[in-house]
Amino acid sequence: MGGSMPKPMISAMLLEKRSGALSYEEFMHVVQVCDKSVNASWMALQSRLTSADEFAFDWKYHLPTSHVLANQLSPRYIAEFYERCVNYRFDHGCEF
Repeated sequence: MGGSMPKPMISAMLLEKRSGALSYEEFMHVVQVCDKSVNASWMALQSRLTSADEFAFDWKYHLPTSHVLANQLSPRYIAEFYERCVNYRFDHGCEF
């Protein structure tokens, strides 16, 4: 099952892929993932993403290479992801 740490990253990647325009169902999955760490919602979000989406997200925001979709995060990736959240440096998903 999905680890708790990559769930906000997966949510942010989907927000980026959809340019912030999520369907109601996707939005509810993001809420369930980020608020309650629901694995079923994690799987639903993950099924909407590809490794190309992950690469594009990391490249755009200058994040270190990591395998978020495979539940493999480095401490540096986590720190840099949240630094960008705190400083509103994402186009979408900056409230994480």
